[in-house]
Order: sequence, then structure tokens, then C-alpha cells
Amino acid sequence: MKQETNSKQSLTSEGLTYDSSLSTAQVSNSTSTSSATIINHRIFLVRHGDVDLPSGVCYGQLDCAVTSSFSKDVQKLIDYFQTHCLFPEQQQYPQELPYQQELDSPIIITSPLKRCAQLAEGLQAYFDNKYSGSKDAVSKDVVSKDPILKDAVSKDLTSKASSPKNIPSKSPVQINQAFKEINFGQWEGLSWQSIGQKKIEEWNNDLLNFTFPDGESASGFDQRVVNAWQVLQQQLAQQTKTQQIIIICHAGVIRSILSDFLQIPLQHSLTLQIDKMSVSSLQLFPNQSALSRCTGINHQL
Repeated sequence: MKQETNSKQSLTSEGLTYDSSLSTAQVSNSTSTSSATIINHRIFLVRHGDVDLPSGVCYGQLDCAVTSSFSKDVQKLIDYFQTHCLFPEQQQYPQELPYQQELDSPIIITSPLKRCAQLAEGLQAYFDNKYSGSKDAVSKDVVSKDPILKDAVSKDLTSKASSPKNIPSKSPVQINQAFKEINFGQWEGLSWQSIGQKKIEEWNNDLLNFTFPDGESASGFDQRVVNAWQVLQQQLAQQTKTQQIIIICHAGVIRSILSDFLQIPLQHSLTLQIDKMSVSSLQLFPNQSALSRCTGINHQL
């Protein structure tokens, strides 16, 4: 199941919402002042897999279909998050959690483009099963079309002796329009050869401010992404327990988030390699921001 709203989105099973119309100033002035509890949010930035396009084609917001590797890509995500996400039934908690605490289901936020949203649906189907212990909770239309995901879900059900206590309610996949890739406008779907060397050189001479015909500039794209990222941070700052956020998106989106988090110039972030089916990870301490860390960039699955 996917859920989308224009101004507000539910982020957790408890009905947490955020307002995307909030300004950057509001974000910076509304952090939590409580120091009684150390909260450590875990953020995973996932780039999508291969798309069904010939090489040498320009695509950003072009809504490309996924390839035959999609099933394997979903399984790669499941395998990764089985060992990197924390689940309520776990008895041992990693060192990055300062104390044992009740956990919500991981929250999945996705770009609306199919190459991301379909991955998000596949992963959410696995989480739904993980938290419910019931086949009825799995998104059947997603699983039934994917034999690898179907097999993974069946194996997980078989291994459960009983359902975990205090199971949180399921959360739908959250669609965030702001986490789309850059809009190349009239260049979308064209080969780089047909776009021509002259236009490409004009772009390369002003990477941040060149505006693609009927599209956007890199600086405008970055502002769009960073605004949404800062609103999400504001919402996380209000939480009283650890949240696990998985954002399935695009290379440009991940670079913008990392650029903001690491406080490096956007142009320098263009040198960060973000491969398809890779995960970059952050730890956020809203009440003690000096402890926040980037714990990995471009971990390939």
C-alpha cells in the first residue's frame, strides 16, 4: 500500500505527520529541548536499481520501468535490512542504541517514480509480514508477482515460533514528491548524442545554475530536496524514541541530503559516487547534534 498527501504525510503507525509547507526557519527553531532521553534515529538512503532504458539515454524524472533484475534487487534489500534494521522481537540491541527501547516498524519513504516506489512496496511487504506473523498482512499483489519475494516471505513465516509481543501497527509506504530526481525537462528520454555536445558543454560550464529546458537547475533541485529533508529532521526531533527511516530515491537526492548533512558545498558533493542498489547511512541525535554521524556512503548491495 502507498499513501500520498499534498501537505501532510503520516510517518509512523502512531499517526505522526509533518507539514511540507514549513519553512527552513521554522525547522531550525523547533528542535526538541529535552535532554532526559538520548534519541538516536537511524536513516538509510537507498538508490534504486537498473532501469529498462538503453545506455546513453538522459533520464531524471522520466518514469522508467524496472528490469528483470528487480526481484533480485528486492531480495538484496531484504537481506540487508534483516541485519541492519532493529526489530521489536530482538533481545540484543546494537551498541548504537544507548538503551533498550520499544521500536516502531521501520518507516519507508520513497520517490514516486516506479524504479523507487516498486522497491519500496516490495520491502514494505516483507516488513508487514515480519511484524504481523500473518500472510494476510502481506501486500499480496506485490508478493504474488515476485517469486523471490514470495519465497522470502514464506521462509520467514515458517521460522516464526510465535508472533512478537507489542507488534506495532503497519504503516503504508510514504510517497514524497520532493524526493524525485532532477527534472531534465526536454532532455528527458533523449540520447546524449542527440542532445548535442554544445548544449552539454553549456551545462558543464555552469553545473549548478544551468536550467534544463522546461526543467530545473541543480541548485533549484537541491533546494527542493533539502527543504524536504529538513522538515523530516524537524519531525524526528519531536520523537521520544528511536525511529528507523528508509528513503528509497535517486543519486542526486542522496547527494543533496549528504551535502546538507556533512555541510559540504553542493558542487563538491557531485564527486560522491552513489551506485545503483547502494545504501548510505546516517545516525541523528536530535538533542545532541554533535553526536550525529554519517556511518556509511555507497555501500553496494
